[in-house]
Amino acid sequence: MKRLTSYILILMLMTLNGFAQTSWEKYSGNPILSGGSPGEWDESGILATGTLFDGTTYHMWYSTLESSEGIGYATSSDGLSWTKHTANPVLEPGPEGTWDDN
Repeated sequence: MKRLTSYILILMLMTLNGFAQTSWEKYSGNPILSGGSPGEWDESGILATGTLFDGTTYHMWYSTLESSEGIGYATSSDGLSWTKHTANPVLEPGPEGTWDDN
């Protein structure tokens, strides 16, 4: 019972301080990170991103519409303008028949 009371108290405090409420606004310049130019590994488009903010920089890992192509990496200081890593894809599939071939 003490644990449940503690959880409720924490949720109430978070709500009072505004942590539990977020206003999202669609950015008119979408897409923020677009696929590469013809011939680049991510030319098919960006899909399935995962983003981490470390306090100063946003780090994004992403795949492409052709998911077997690998995982790309990009960084941003504002979450709007992104710089793709020069060695993309930073993680590539293994040889055919191995556990990580796709």
